[in-house]
Amino acid sequence: MSLSSMLSFEASSSPFLFSHHKHQGSRLIPSAAPRWTQLSPLRWVPPQAALAAEKVGITGSDADKVRSLSQVAGVLGSQWGDEGKGKLVDILAKNFDIVARCQGGANAGHTIYNSEGKKFALHLIPSGILNEETMCVIGNGVVIHLPGFFKEIEGLESNGVSCAGRILVSDRAHLLFDFHQTVNGLREAELANSLIGTTKRGIGPCYSNKVN
Repeated sequence: MSLSSMLSFEASSSPFLFSHHKHQGSRLIPSAAPRWTQLSPLRWVPPQAALAAEKVGITGSDADKVRSLSQVAGVLGSQWGDEGKGKLVDILAKNFDIVARCQGGANAGHTIYNSEGKKFALHLIPSGILNEETMCVIGNGVVIHLPGFFKEIEGLESNGVSCAGRILVSDRAHLLFDFHQTVNGLREAELANSLIGTTKRGIGPCYSNKVN
């Protein structure tokens, strides 16, 4: 699967795809010349591949065009958490090869169910893990508490979910230790009646260490 990210726009004219950069090491190097590809006009649908096409009733050749534009989909929460991101990712994972987490840590709480209705509560591992064909990636913006990480894997394995060879972890993901959680709790206590309301899992202090 190609992870090339694409943008589609629709105005009075036909939409275009534009790509003219390539990565070399840690630098972004412009190619010799921009490449533009003109597409036939499409009405916009959420970039969720075949599932999105089905949800909005697009069929036939139009559905094929939607799928071709939807190699990458992003699920973002903008309501301070508890928006159902995990459940949505679990549904979309059936249509994608890779599910990646880009930030956060075990402060997440994703409740998903397998085909038999069995409940799984995930905190760190991406919600695509129940789909056997999906590779799960934990990116460099995630903070990892290793005891909790291994405990979560053991819980999945003991319930028949194979994790072997299906979880990739960035070598730049930051490690979260118990003292981060202690610092988090102390900072919350100092605020008295002005609590931030964190999960006290040490996420904030760990990020502070990473940037320092």
